[in-house]
Amino acid sequence: VLLIVTAVTLMVIGRGSDPEIAEIRQQVATAGSYQDVKIAVPAPNFEFTHVDTAAPDRLSNYAGKVVVINFWATWCAPCLDEIPDLNRLQREYPEDLTIISISDEDPGLLQAFEQQLVLDTESRYVSFGTELPQTFTGAFVIRPATFVLDREGVVRRYLLGARDYDFFKGVIDPLIAS
Repeated sequence: VLLIVTAVTLMVIGRGSDPEIAEIRQQVATAGSYQDVKIAVPAPNFEFTHVDTAAPDRLSNYAGKVVVINFWATWCAPCLDEIPDLNRLQREYPEDLTIISISDEDPGLLQAFEQQLVLDTESRYVSFGTELPQTFTGAFVIRPATFVLDREGVVRRYLLGARDYDFFKGVIDPLIAS
């Protein structure tokens, strides 16, 4: 809880232009900062943009599926470690699961990155500094940050820090089965 409050505070402060604050906004979760919080909060709808086509998209477009929203960055080594596992999960559950990978980096950079490491997930972006709905506040402060939603659009887990295939599978399987 303290970490979330700190993250929200940093987001409010981070709206300034101080270079030190901008650096704080781009932190990688280390083992000591990992969080796994079980919650039950309705996910607010919000918009993001398709990396390859620039088409607008909304969270509500994925209603009825289990959704994993992974906030990541190309400069975040733990984020990159998660990509193969997230790709594997997306391929394993194409009908029941949607993994949305959201970055706040330049779409051209993301497209170039995907030429090197393909994302089988839904690759999306929001403009740097975009204010996310309260439930997702702080998602871009420390990465990777992941939110797992059930079929009814309720956030069931908040995960700060990288996870592996087995961990994600253990979280997702009960939601898919229900």
